[in-house]
Amino acid sequence: MMIQEAFLGKVMKYQIKTNYHTHTYLCKHAEGTPSDHVNLAKSKGYVEIAITDHGPLIDEIYNRIHTRRMNFEQYKDIYLPELEKAKKIDGITVLTGLEIEFFDEMSFNYSEFLKDLDLLVLGQHYYHYQDIIFSVYDIKDYGGMLAYADQLIKGIKSGFFKFVAHPDIYCWNYPIWDDNCIAIAKKIIQASIDQNMPLEINANGIRNSKRKNHVSIASDGHVSYSYPKYEFWKLAKEMNATVIINDDIHWFNTLQDEHTIEAYELAQELKLTIKDRL
Repeated sequence: MMIQEAFLGKVMKYQIKTNYHTHTYLCKHAEGTPSDHVNLAKSKGYVEIAITDHGPLIDEIYNRIHTRRMNFEQYKDIYLPELEKAKKIDGITVLTGLEIEFFDEMSFNYSEFLKDLDLLVLGQHYYHYQDIIFSVYDIKDYGGMLAYADQLIKGIKSGFFKFVAHPDIYCWNYPIWDDNCIAIAKKIIQASIDQNMPLEINANGIRNSKRKNHVSIASDGHVSYSYPKYEFWKLAKEMNATVIINDDIHWFNTLQDEHTIEAYELAQELKLTIKDRL
């Protein structure tokens, strides 16, 4: 009972009332319909939620990678009608969107998506490098980091996206924080500042890092995850970037859990500027 009271006290302390990164069963690695997630958020006292499942990719890209997500037919025939149903739920504001990678080849598609939706989230899980499309989870050298950052920054500058999801995900398989990581972080952070675009502290990264034992200790003794990478966010504070905190929900029990609190604690400890409403 005391543990639950302490947890709820932290929820109240940080005024956790929004989440703008929410997935559904259509991505094939999450659960729930848009309405399920909206009703859950409403039951926890949230005032606003965005449903932002992984967006469909054109065949030119989709056929070159391994990914689980909806296709264009499911987007039109299932996702959009389910979003409209969710928006009719009273007592909470519901925004509609997609989390999707930026590719030059898809500029037309982003414009079309925004005719249907409220927002797009820039989640760069794949990037071009030496004529191959790689996963960010496989980055192990500076060349991969730079290719990821350059493509991400193109997305930031494109004007299609509302915020950058897990910008520090390039550190997932690069265990040390060195000059390479710092140089890439500075490029990404400065681009976000120039475009007045928030960078996301992703609570799901804490969950994933703990599950995979991707936990390290920063030079000042602070716990650091592959993402959110403590050193990245310390630099974001020094550069005066704006952040947004999201759960990146895939499963019902990941909305407002101890990892959510930890993400907010990180932001408070570093005195980051938080954008709590889009």
